[in-house]
Amino acid sequence: MALPISDVVDVSDVSTAVFKGMGLGASLIIAIGSQNAFVLSSALRRQHAMTVAWLCICIDAVLIVSGVFGLGALIRQAPVLLDVATWGGALFLLGYGVLAFHRAWRPEGLNAGKIKTLSLKGQLLPLQR
Repeated sequence: MALPISDVVDVSDVSTAVFKGMGLGASLIIAIGSQNAFVLSSALRRQHAMTVAWLCICIDAVLIVSGVFGLGALIRQAPVLLDVATWGGALFLLGYGVLAFHRAWRPEGLNAGKIKTLSLKGQLLPLQR
């Protein structure tokens, strides 16, 4: 006779793991979605699309490898790194949000005749636009 699943596995542990997994998956999808929008906008403007795509791939690889090989241990040894990363990320997101608000406040749409040619530096550094 088989035991009910609740006798073998603590259901609260499973639900906690499911919610953690779904949260991690959602955070990756949300981040990748905005990155994809950035790469696609570069491709639609036909401006440095391959360079932008490869840069995103390399940055993702560095972040994944650093996460796998112990960035957490490094942060435990030097907690100031966590503060630097937190405030740096917050400032970046604030700046990115201000730029997005500005674009939303004055929508222009994508008009192929009015596309401004950007240098590679201008493409990769949004503040140069």
